[in-house]
Amino acid sequence: SCLPYEALSYVWGPPSSIYHIHLNEQSVPITKNLHDVLHRLRSADPRVLWIDQLCINQTDISERSSQVQLMGTIYTHASRVIMWLG
Repeated sequence: SCLPYEALSYVWGPPSSIYHIHLNEQSVPITKNLHDVLHRLRSADPRVLWIDQLCINQTDISERSSQVQLMGTIYTHASRVIMWLG
């Protein structure tokens, strides 16, 4: 019952390289690897991406733990899974 989405699988990379993006009118920190893949995937056509670093509240340990348990289902139900090796 959700919109079709693509799931992104990637290596976060070292936490020392932090970039910021604007998401829902907020500045959100992301790793360099995610920054690189978002630039590579950028398109004029709208798309829905599921990205763990952005879709899971990383500061809420309880949420993060429960969402990690669902990641198999999240990837299974994606219309496409994109792997980014860098």
